[in-house]
Amino acid sequence: MRKVVCFSFFFVFSVLLGCSNVRPKMAKDDMDFQRVKDAIGEGNYEKAVKDAKEITDKFNTTLFSRNVLYFEAYAIVYGWGDFQQARLPLKQLLDTDTNDFITIKAERLSADNLYWLGNYSKAIREYQNLESIQDRQCENYAKLQIAKCLLLENKLGDALAVYRSLAEKFEMDSTADSAQLMVANVYMKLQNFNQAKTEFQKLESLTKNNKDIQISGQKALSLIEKKESFQGQIGVPK
Repeated sequence: MRKVVCFSFFFVFSVLLGCSNVRPKMAKDDMDFQRVKDAIGEGNYEKAVKDAKEITDKFNTTLFSRNVLYFEAYAIVYGWGDFQQARLPLKQLLDTDTNDFITIKAERLSADNLYWLGNYSKAIREYQNLESIQDRQCENYAKLQIAKCLLLENKLGDALAVYRSLAEKFEMDSTADSAQLMVANVYMKLQNFNQAKTEFQKLESLTKNNKDIQISGQKALSLIEKKESFQGQIGVPK
């Protein structure tokens, strides 16, 4: 909060003096935090993790240290691919029992971590926590990930139910497009090609903005139609 107030004061003061191009001098902690962000931006994840650990040794309870803990975990995940080690700074951050934007990002990364580790049951529970957040994008992401986890646990019926609910609830939305594509893919996995064809045709009529999804659906539909044509030529029932 202190940083926001200081920035607002400086902005007003600069406008009054007609010197809005002048920038406030960075505080020491801001400069430290920027080092971590810059290292991540450069793809130097090892340096980002090292700097983040040094900073968190100095700060324990501030918002600043919580941001650095998040970036430390982010760098460990995307730089080293060490999902297990990333859980340590994430747990430290989430144990502070503070509900803010950085907490939501940490909860999402924590759930993703479990997903990447193959611990789908625990990942589902953490994604379910994200569903309760009053943020549509976050909720949609969590639901799609839950369906993926169910699919990977071979709970095809449960996954199908989640995908269908998303496709119907958010019609004409990119989430619905992704969900409808997965509905069709589940039927492909079940080798129910007639129903898969129906679902791909539905996707083709609904998808408006996502060209990648359009192309995926069209390719799959084309393969089914070629298969049907071949079976018809040799007299095999569809």
